[in-house]
Amino acid sequence: MQINPIHFMQDIPPGVAQIKQHFQTLQKKQKSLSNYPKTILKLREFKEAYPLIPRYISKYATNETITHNNKPVYVRYFNQSEKAQKLIIFFPGGNFCFNQQYDYDLLCEALINDNTQLLVMPPVLAPENIFPSAHEKSLELVTHVIQNREKYMPGNEVLLVATGSGCHIANWVYQRLPNRSTIKKIVLIDGLYQINTLALLKNQNAESLSSTLGCYFVDHIHNDPTINQIQFFNPYHHPVLFVSGSDHPLCSETVQMASVSAFNCKKIDMLTVPGAIDEFLMYDGIQQREALQLISSWINS
Repeated sequence: MQINPIHFMQDIPPGVAQIKQHFQTLQKKQKSLSNYPKTILKLREFKEAYPLIPRYISKYATNETITHNNKPVYVRYFNQSEKAQKLIIFFPGGNFCFNQQYDYDLLCEALINDNTQLLVMPPVLAPENIFPSAHEKSLELVTHVIQNREKYMPGNEVLLVATGSGCHIANWVYQRLPNRSTIKKIVLIDGLYQINTLALLKNQNAESLSSTLGCYFVDHIHNDPTINQIQFFNPYHHPVLFVSGSDHPLCSETVQMASVSAFNCKKIDMLTVPGAIDEFLMYDGIQQREALQLISSWINS
């Protein structure tokens, strides 16, 4: 089946209503799950052409190359001091559909200081990488960075920070790391832990539809029980901070994840941002400033 291109007026950026209509139009063209990958690629092109929020580029960010398995891996690196002893490994969100490694600069910038630097993992997207291949690639790279950390940081402290679907990868990677002795803390923001939560919403919106297309079809095709991270995540003795907006569709899932984790670990904290109805990138100015300050304070405490 061929998806015909949908043309928009180039001089009028569409709003959320038009984006939702675009998702729905593409969905109607699908007759089976096997056609979803084509739809995902069309959605990716559309979202790249019409970003919902203005992009902020941090002055502390540089594009770097890591050599892994004799191949270059392109990452983003945040650093404001050569004396930094800690390394944050950051997993960006994007529902496995969209490349959002450049969308979290405000968050990444708030987390670094003279003693902490940050490495943004390259996003691993579906349908190019179907579960669990996306997660396995991330595990290989994180293991490489930790095992060769003298190349990337002077000290021995590593923190894992993730947003959205990046939380699913971060959890999966954490559980399978051959050595977790360098991991000191974990921060999970607006996490997607079961993959299908957004897809089951009664009132679909642009982001939940992208989750349907980018993630949920993987669950249907593979029916792999390990895709549910709530069942398998055990933080052991590592402190974990869960963050979610109070009215975000994923907040109940975050509470559930935090509660289950608390049975296995006594160092579980949760930050609920009052009134926030969308993901971290869509917080208003006050919500974002307060959340950034609290997350940064927790990491550096």
